[in-house]
Amino acid sequence: MEIQIDHHTLEKAEERGTNGVEIEEVIHTGFSIPAKYGRIGKAKVYDLSKTAIINITNKRGLRYSI
Repeated sequence: MEIQIDHHTLEKAEERGTNGVEIEEVIHTGFSIPAKYGRIGKAKVYDLSKTAIINITNKRGLRYSI
């Protein structure tokens, strides 16, 4: 099955720390959860205990790593 992910969805996903590859992975291998209006959602639990470096650029263009 081909999955098409809208450009706006990918932009929002990146803002939230994920990407299209992870979205497709959840669709294919995630477990089902109930959603609104009788729909079915998908979810997957990721191990986030790995060390991560987050780069943030503020309005003045200064970059921070946390």
